[in-house]
Amino acid sequence: MSLNKGTELEGDPNELSLHERMLLITKSFQSVLALSAIVVGVCLGLALLIIAGFQNPILQDIANDPENNVDHSLSDVAIGIAVLCSLLLAWFAKSQIKNHRESERVIKEYTDQAYLVALSVSGRTKDEDISLDFFNIARDVFPEIKKADIKSVKETGEELGVEELTLEDKKKGDYTFDLVSEEISGDNKFLIKCFEKKASYDDLEECCDTANKEWGRDKIFRLVCLAKNFDSKILKRYEEIRHIGEFPVDLILYNEKGFGILKISDKSV
Repeated sequence: MSLNKGTELEGDPNELSLHERMLLITKSFQSVLALSAIVVGVCLGLALLIIAGFQNPILQDIANDPENNVDHSLSDVAIGIAVLCSLLLAWFAKSQIKNHRESERVIKEYTDQAYLVALSVSGRTKDEDISLDFFNIARDVFPEIKKADIKSVKETGEELGVEELTLEDKKKGDYTFDLVSEEISGDNKFLIKCFEKKASYDDLEECCDTANKEWGRDKIFRLVCLAKNFDSKILKRYEEIRHIGEFPVDLILYNEKGFGILKISDKSV
């Protein structure tokens, strides 16, 4: 399959816009915050171990033994530094949690607005491939897809590859994803499943479970489920579906003219 870039909303389709670059920087910043939280946790743990070590009765007896040449001032300084580091690290962790939540909110708002704008100005093409129609629009919604496509063209002269993929299972039967992209963010893939009939909760549960078993949460950038209609119970149980693989799952309606939003995931990769 090849991409039709006629759905670009603004600017050069072969260059990322300012807003797209800013979103990618925000997501990178979010990843740094997650790593910082781990480092802070480790450092805080070490600081507490140092404090606990100097408070250990055995070490105190050794330090108080006149036969041992122990400089008490050094131990007091070490404890003071550990306490100070603990307080600084606790403050840092609290501030980073706030920044992480704010970046999550910004990413969610950007995705919601990008979806609304892209779907409002882009209709269906004469191409009968519904999943490819939507993927062309998704290039305007997710900068990671556009960036991967630009990179592919520059490096290989070819657009980002997408394909239909059928997973064989002798027990449960084969399962087909209508569109699976090449790696677009790290080694993550963008997935589309198109239901020709009304999609039930069981349909979505099977789709998410199959994707999770095949690729795992760390290999899926986003899963988009397309359907002409969804069962009314799905929105009430959406959180159950989302937690199957812990990757973003969007529910999109389609008809002969275009696409509409039922539910956009608040998660991002």
